[in-house]
Amino acid sequence: SGWPSAGVRLGAPRGSISPPIVLPDGAGGAILAWTEYTATLNAYALRITPAGTVMAGWTERGVLVTTQDLLEQAGVEPPTMLML
Repeated sequence: SGWPSAGVRLGAPRGSISPPIVLPDGAGGAILAWTEYTATLNAYALRITPAGTVMAGWTERGVLVTTQDLLEQAGVEPPTMLML
């Protein structure tokens, strides 16, 4: 088992994206986080299993973590790259 040597293709972005932040999940997989800019800035995350597949309960295009609108409503200035 393990990740395929050619890597894992994830879903197509919805707009311009930042380079992902990749963190080990402590179980042999990884959690990826990135921002995408379409009409607004949105942050997404995705969990990959040790086998290199999308973890059950997650979508291959990522799970929406927060939006520019939510950050502005909370009085937070959204950065160019959200550090999750």
